[in-house]
Amino acid sequence: MTKPFILPGKLTISRTSGGIDDDSIRIELIDESSSCVLVEIRCSPETLGIALTGMGRNPCTFEFFVDCPVGKKREVKHEKVFVPNGPHAEKESRIAAALAPHEIDGWLGFAREADNPHRWVNRQEATKPDGHWYNVGFIRFVEK
Repeated sequence: MTKPFILPGKLTISRTSGGIDDDSIRIELIDESSSCVLVEIRCSPETLGIALTGMGRNPCTFEFFVDCPVGKKREVKHEKVFVPNGPHAEKESRIAAALAPHEIDGWLGFAREADNPHRWVNRQEATKPDGHWYNVGFIRFVEK
């Protein structure tokens, strides 16, 4: 059996509003170093009340995020990225090609930011006949 280890974390309890789980309570356990959710637990308000007053083994559902980089430090940076114009059908490949030079040493870019006019670098300079400049966020997880 693997020896347990203790890491700093955060706990969030919230009530879902909207969607199919409109009346559920959501409990998240978050790794503080990486800011990633490790486990998300869902239950009814009644079940949470029963659990909080000392009755154990109550029904719930949970999602365990196995790809969470537990214990690693989260780093974020922003880069100016030029995305050339082209056919809409090729948009994803154009964005991937524009992000690729910045996605080294474990950095991963947020592709959705490279297609969002709110992320333009400068409205006057961002819109060029051949493409647009975007301020794109990148993230990576490194050993502490």
